[in-house]
This record gives sequence, C-alpha cells and structure tokens, in this order.
Amino acid sequence: AVAAPGTDVAAALESLLDASLANSSMAGGAEPRFTTLETIRAYAASELDGDDPGQEVRRRQLAWCIALAEDDNPRFWERGTPWLDRVEPELANVGAALDFARQQGDVEGELRLAASMRHFWRVRGHGAEARRRLEEAYERCADVQPELRARVIYETAIMRMFVGDYDSARDMWLASLE
Repeated sequence: AVAAPGTDVAAALESLLDASLANSSMAGGAEPRFTTLETIRAYAASELDGDDPGQEVRRRQLAWCIALAEDDNPRFWERGTPWLDRVEPELANVGAALDFARQQGDVEGELRLAASMRHFWRVRGHGAEARRRLEEAYERCADVQPELRARVIYETAIMRMFVGDYDSARDMWLASLE
C-alpha cells in the first residue's frame, strides 16, 4: 500500500488491525505479513483501477514482484525452500502483477516475471498456472531482447516437457538457441 507523505504507517496499520480490517501473521516464521479482508482488498483494487496514482502503485507492485521472483537471478537449485517459502504468500500479488503487465502492454515485465516464476510454479504444484502464463508470455516474446526471448522459450519448453509434450519442448529448446 502507499500512504500519503507524512503518514505514520505503523499507527495506520495498528488502527486497521484494531478495527479487524487487517490481519497479521508470520509467513513461514519470517517477517510479519499483513493482509486485509477480501472485501477491503477488492474495494481498494477498484479504487486503483484507472487512477493515475493507482497505475503507479501497480507498476511498483510489478517491479517488486520481479525483484522477488528473480531474487538476484539465482539458479533454481540455489533458491531452495527459503525462496519458495518467501514467494508462496505472494502468489496473489504475482498474479495481479502479471495481469497488470499484460493489460498495460509491458511485455518485458510480464516475460521477466513469468520466466522467473516457472521454477516456483512447478515445484509447488502450480504446473497448470506455469504452463498457461508461460504460453501467454511466449506468444509475445518475438520483439524482445534475444536473451529474454531465449529464456522465455527455454522456460516454456520445460513446462511442455513436464506435461509430456516432448517433441514441442525439443523444438522450443532448439529455437531458444537461435
């Protein structure tokens, strides 16, 4: 969330918690996580739609999700459980960021986030989500930087392989080398 300059964020959050409009939990024993009731979240989202400051909030959310998913671009085997546990509670934010990027025509943002999420989606049992998001991203990767295009093709090929579409996966892997 974004607060007006000079707002005491801790006091505002405490007020929401006291009024039972927000909840607090420890995500995986890490940092505290604050969530709102679904009706409050839906209302806030509708207030952001079409609003110039709302667009800026969504752009920041997209950038934050990309940074979380890329996590300094570690190799997937180095990410391990702590990275997976950090991403898990953010799935709704990742989905909203991907949708926003697509709606705004931010092809690079969508491709970077979708490609970076592939490992999480596959390992945590979201294979259908991974395949759908990566296939959608693949459709738009023709005019992006060659490295990003190759990465999206590679990640999409992995998901095709995991559903048994071996010929298509092999063709994509070969295409990613071009």
